[in-house]
Amino acid sequence: MARELQHEIVGNITLFQMLFDKWRIDFNRNRPHEALNMKTPEQVYIKSDRKFDPNADLLLA
Repeated sequence: MARELQHEIVGNITLFQMLFDKWRIDFNRNRPHEALNMKTPEQVYIKSDRKFDPNADLLLA
């Protein structure tokens, strides 16, 4: 990600967020990944049944 966006970021945080969002959508929806048997992350994603607990302790390794 950093390598692909490094020449695009000029210091504007709003522009950076827009570029990152565009990159993230492309990465997850359009690019097949070798590690995923040439599927996109969107194709293999399964939503967790667990609910997010904002008060849960973080496990630090």
